[in-house]
Amino acid sequence: MSARVSYTQVSTWRQCPYRWRLKYHLGLKEPEIPAKPGTFDALAMGRAVHAGIEGADVAEAVAMYEREAGKDEKAAIQIRHAVLAALELPVFAGAHHLEFECKIESNAYIGYADVIADGVHVYDIKTTNNAGYLDGTQLLLYASELGREGAEIQYCSYIVLNKLNPRKRETAAQYEERFADYGARVIPVRMDDSQVAAFWRDAYALSMAEEWPKTPSRLCDWCGYKREHCYGGE
Repeated sequence: MSARVSYTQVSTWRQCPYRWRLKYHLGLKEPEIPAKPGTFDALAMGRAVHAGIEGADVAEAVAMYEREAGKDEKAAIQIRHAVLAALELPVFAGAHHLEFECKIESNAYIGYADVIADGVHVYDIKTTNNAGYLDGTQLLLYASELGREGAEIQYCSYIVLNKLNPRKRETAAQYEERFADYGARVIPVRMDDSQVAAFWRDAYALSMAEEWPKTPSRLCDWCGYKREHCYGGE
């Protein structure tokens, strides 16, 4: 295991120490989980939307998704509306100095901030319907680590772009109609040092751990190790 930790490492350990052990301690590549029929490839969708926002290029975002996950008319509709909705936000539509995919690295931590605006506002872009992702710890860690480098981060916010999952027997035209009132949301995060302190306590705990129990939960359905290592393996 590297001496540096990331938000993803610690959140994985919090959810399931066994999954953390397989991925970070043993270094086993986690198999990708194919998208369920009628749903979008979540990772490809997220990467495409991020790229579309950074380049202000809807067509390239759609093409990027198709290169990774295959042509999908409804996915193209979702991506187009998500990118255009984000680009209408003041942070992207106004005259701001923007830095994308900013690497944050120290002796103890490594991570990437999606967007830093004017050197004072850190944003994380989420293409999701899961409010559980929005606890704020990840952004607060970025602010804390950037502060160590001399930055004066004053604000942290999530940019949330909801996913509209296609319905059975829904045509592309019908799916398009459901985006009539679609918009991006900006959710500010309260600046709270206690969440950062809790992260580092857990980071220390996982560095000292000698047992990594399996922790079954609904999140197992999104774990690539599930079939081989939990149902069919050790």
